[in-house]
Amino acid sequence: PPLKFISQSSSSSVALLTHGQTHLVDRGGADAVRERCFIHVSKSGIIAIRPNGSLKQVSYGSGASSYLQAGSATPTYAITTIADHTFISNCEVKPRMNTSTTYFDTRQHCVVAIKQAVYDCTYNIELTVVYNGMTYRLTASYRTPPNIGTGDNPPPTLSLRDITGILGAQISQWLRLDVGTEDAVVRTPDGYIMVSMPNGGYINSVQASASYSNTLMKVIFSTLQDAADLPPDAPPGMLIKITGADFSEDNDYYVKFENGRWVETIGFSQQFSINASTMPHILVDMGSYFEFKKASWAQNKVGDARTNPPPEFLNNPITGIFQYRNRLGLMSGDIVALSEAAEFFNFFRTTVLVLKDSDPIFITASISGAPTLRHAVTFNEDIILFSDRAQYRLVAPDIL
Repeated sequence: PPLKFISQSSSSSVALLTHGQTHLVDRGGADAVRERCFIHVSKSGIIAIRPNGSLKQVSYGSGASSYLQAGSATPTYAITTIADHTFISNCEVKPRMNTSTTYFDTRQHCVVAIKQAVYDCTYNIELTVVYNGMTYRLTASYRTPPNIGTGDNPPPTLSLRDITGILGAQISQWLRLDVGTEDAVVRTPDGYIMVSMPNGGYINSVQASASYSNTLMKVIFSTLQDAADLPPDAPPGMLIKITGADFSEDNDYYVKFENGRWVETIGFSQQFSINASTMPHILVDMGSYFEFKKASWAQNKVGDARTNPPPEFLNNPITGIFQYRNRLGLMSGDIVALSEAAEFFNFFRTTVLVLKDSDPIFITASISGAPTLRHAVTFNEDIILFSDRAQYRLVAPDIL
């Protein structure tokens, strides 16, 4: 393209470093109201120059300047503008996950379901808890009366409420007097006994049996095979892993009881957030000034490292950024990562129960050796990707 002289900056403080990169932020529109600004990005910071030569102020969020300065003496940057946001990637910074993990102690809660009240049947619950480093064991037991009576003196009426109430009272008294905790919670809605241990304690094991048939009682602890066995009520925050009938871990998922219902959630001891200080930052047009800051990248909220793994671009610098079909595209080595549809800052699945058309997409450009993708250009509804040694075409039907 030809070079066009626009204006000369009158500011003597403008010093564009030779190792920096210049990018035109052009929001389009009629020339009379068109908003354009040239930005120069380098280790020294960002300089924004209006077409008339005047400077536009740039403010910096916490740690934003350090992101530009990371790497060698002459780092390169990948820059793309989408509406009011200009994405800037330091091509020498490797994105990574935060080291913090989710904390769900699956041994904090348990539920024992009693499916039927039967005459002359002994219901047993064997409970082992650990509290303040000490192990305690209890067998709560209740035998229902026999089905003996006459028309004038019928046998007593059985109810699940009576059975759960008696067993729950034994467990509650044992936790308070023998274990020595006043903070443990035992609830006994009809057909269920729910035990929650406080901080400093956990449930080590729980077993339930009935003399009439072991199918009368079911323990719901840390795992379940079928989601249909989930109780309609549970201790708030109770987490259960649904394994399915097969032995594969690819269809496992997690549910948590909150706000009166079971919702899909992330598993225990999982890294869930991307370190924003290592990801591309955003330069936001605030009108009279720019603000350069970290972006708020979405966290992983469902599954685990197997069913919803971290984005594939981690531990490799982001060398190119583009927009395609309402998704944010990141290029890292030979990987193309496309965000969730209409959610530029999310690279995690929102559910592991089904594969949605809007889920993030990760593709690898295959060639002898590992190419480094650097640029992307939209052409005839496709994307042309440029690496150091080859070009690629990303083709998709009506649905990407």
